Amino acid sequence: MKMGLDDISLKGGSELQGQVVTVGKRLSERLYLTFEQGFGTASSSMGLEYLLGRGFRVRAAGGENSNVGVFFGRAWD
Repeated sequence: MKMGLDDISLKGGSELQGQVVTVGKRLSERLYLTFEQGFGTASSSMGLEYLLGRGFRVRAAGGENSNVGVFFGRAWD
């Protein structure tokens, strides 16, 4: 059984201190797990995102700044 990553991203400012690396893994069709680690700081967080359907998803994150939110997105092709 392989457990490779699905996404890797780097975001933040031009200084190393403000940058964050994020890795993500899709656990199922509806469930997505992420881990974020800041460069130059000890801050990190782990999050779960669950697709409810019809464009709605619930996202929860824990770490230095914990939060929960419900989001809606729609794509027009």
